[in-house]
Amino acid sequence: MIATLMASVSAPALASEWDVRVSGYGEYKVAFATSDVDNEVGENFDGVDIKQDVEIHFIPSIKLDNGITFGANVQLEGNTSSDSIDESFLFVKGFFGEINLGSENSAGYKLHIQSPTVLFFEPDDLEDFFPINGSSTFVNTGDDFTRGPFAETQVENDRNNDADRITYYTPYFFGGEKSKSGLRVGFSYARDGSQDSNAQVDIGDGTGELSNIFDIGAIYQNSFGGIDFGISGRWGTATRESGTVGGASTTPQVWAAGAKIGFAGFTIGGSFAEQNESGTEDGTGYQVGASYVFPDSPWSISAVYHHGENVDDEQPFAGADEEIDMFLAGARYKLAKGIDINLFGAYVSFEEDQGDFGFGGDDVDGWAIGSGLKIKF
Repeated sequence: MIATLMASVSAPALASEWDVRVSGYGEYKVAFATSDVDNEVGENFDGVDIKQDVEIHFIPSIKLDNGITFGANVQLEGNTSSDSIDESFLFVKGFFGEINLGSENSAGYKLHIQSPTVLFFEPDDLEDFFPINGSSTFVNTGDDFTRGPFAETQVENDRNNDADRITYYTPYFFGGEKSKSGLRVGFSYARDGSQDSNAQVDIGDGTGELSNIFDIGAIYQNSFGGIDFGISGRWGTATRESGTVGGASTTPQVWAAGAKIGFAGFTIGGSFAEQNESGTEDGTGYQVGASYVFPDSPWSISAVYHHGENVDDEQPFAGADEEIDMFLAGARYKLAKGIDINLFGAYVSFEEDQGDFGFGGDDVDGWAIGSGLKIKF
């Protein structure tokens, strides 16, 4: 593939002018939420709250006369306290498929099918309204949300995220690029899990660094006789060095699968993910969901259920586990091109075998109702 690409660009390839596209989105949610935390004294997480997620994407690109497109994708966070750039990577597209180089999620992550939803957010985003990811005021109530099977099935190995990696995607076989149909396979490799940094990471310094992160993913989507369907699978492996110099390393592995089928406006689907050999990150999660788009109407509805289990971060040596159940249902009203209104309701239940002090789990129960607005340009 590399030799073919080099041959195609070895001769002078004229090009049109650079095109710089600016896109992005803004997601705004307003909800009343209430929750109860066991073993917490005097807590109050109730009330009407506002949450937002905003990004602006800068995408310069140029297409050569030989059909190959070179470009970059830089994603600026609109509201953040630490990382002002979300993802930034170079891409090359052509008859050979696509190559990405830089800070971006893996092929396994990008090619995964989760449960269908018409809302602009998913069950793992419910941490915005409930104390279910990390610490409450005095007790720890869950963890391992982002990119872990405890809260989602679109996962990364050992929860690395947007590592600086190289990814290759094949063309779409038995389908087409424009329709995103057919079979596509992707491969990713990252030396380590660092993001947005050119610092050289010492992967043998005894601090437990993640290294040699390899991922493979595949997806097949198509339509026949009015029925739409898709199926995906991914697997990833890496090396986690020991917490001591010269100690034995481990080999974290992750896998996931998803499927969906649609007909007459209905879509049903489900997905599963599992993380192994990563200590307190180990766990499983599955989702099931359904959606319906009303004919000749701006309205659509959906419901998604997620169940996750993993090792209790606070009591890993006691063999304690923790579980979470999240239910999210709602409706979408398509107001105009790039403008969606959401109405939703949610319920969460977090349970653990043991609390922080070895007795009585620091369980959480809560519900929320709210609305949201998304603009996308």
